Amino acid sequence: MSIYAKNIKFASLGNPKKLIQSMIEAKEDSRPLGQIFGIASELKQKAGLSADGTPQVLEALYGVFEAMRYDTGEVITSGVLMLPGMLASVIHTRFKDADGKPKVDNDDQEFAFEVLLVQDSNVHRYTWQMRTLNDATEADPLSKLRSEMPKRPAALSAPAEITPVPEATPERVSGKGGKRAA
Repeated sequence: MSIYAKNIKFASLGNPKKLIQSMIEAKEDSRPLGQIFGIASELKQKAGLSADGTPQVLEALYGVFEAMRYDTGEVITSGVLMLPGMLASVIHTRFKDADGKPKVDNDDQEFAFEVLLVQDSNVHRYTWQMRTLNDATEADPLSKLRSEMPKRPAALSAPAEITPVPEATPERVSGKGGKRAA
């Protein structure tokens, strides 16, 4: 079955509050919920409120996206993708300037990842994780620098001999005033 939705969110893959309860009963630490993939072409930001009423900036990716729920096989397509907080950083970074504002001119970003619901000790009792299913190095701003860095040594060896530093005495101390008077 295929559905076209206004937007795709992680919760499109299942109700986390209901799922976390069944995970606790089944003694599961995490559960894969589905896959989200697509081509993002633009990032838009707007002011909004978090679930507890705290002001926050909401970010949405625009492009072509598809989500597939593992439990039902349902496929959801949309032109808007909403990702929670830090999980979005891998994709969003490519669409922001140095000040964190959306850039006007962007290259499309392809991505694919699996969404997992994970038990947590926070107030909601869960957190989201995503596992990359394709090479997202283009979106990683450090990937180019990382590839240019020299290879790290496997282990650093200890110095052959440690030479003690001689203790400072008035005869060896020199400076603007020359030798100090005793």
